[in-house]
Amino acid sequence: MIETISWMREPRACDIGFSPPLLEKDIMAVDSPCISICKFDEKTGLCIGCLRTKDECKQWKKMKDKHRARIIDERPRRRAKLKKHRK
Repeated sequence: MIETISWMREPRACDIGFSPPLLEKDIMAVDSPCISICKFDEKTGLCIGCLRTKDECKQWKKMKDKHRARIIDERPRRRAKLKKHRK
């Protein structure tokens, strides 16, 4: 009897390390800026790690890439705002 070699069949969810194929809508062109600090400044409402608001953190995966890119582009301004308010 010949054994079926695993790469000769379709992967199954029970296979170790198997993950279903990603759909185009699941792929984010703009990565999350999260650095796992997740502490929010009371005055600005910004996370001291990634410089996003709580709402932006919660909605990140649902946002369009254009919105994510705008948040990333605003980081220098947000960093200055956070620095100003933390004095």
